[in-house]
Amino acid sequence: MTDASDNRDLVIVALKQRIGELISNYELEMASIRAQYTKLQHAYDLLKKNTTPQPEEKKTFPSVDELLEESNK
Repeated sequence: MTDASDNRDLVIVALKQRIGELISNYELEMASIRAQYTKLQHAYDLLKKNTTPQPEEKKTFPSVDELLEESNK
């Protein structure tokens, strides 16, 4: 009966160790993703700050007088 109990204890210890490894890997990946997100957000903020929108050209049409002057030339 002690052999079965020892085997269960070994299995439990092994499972706890594996769960700990999985959690550690998960936390490492999440930290990496957060760091990448922070870098991208910072780069986006700098890009957004440094790019000023270009003013749109207003299309103006010549007046009738200007058209008449050009046609008389």
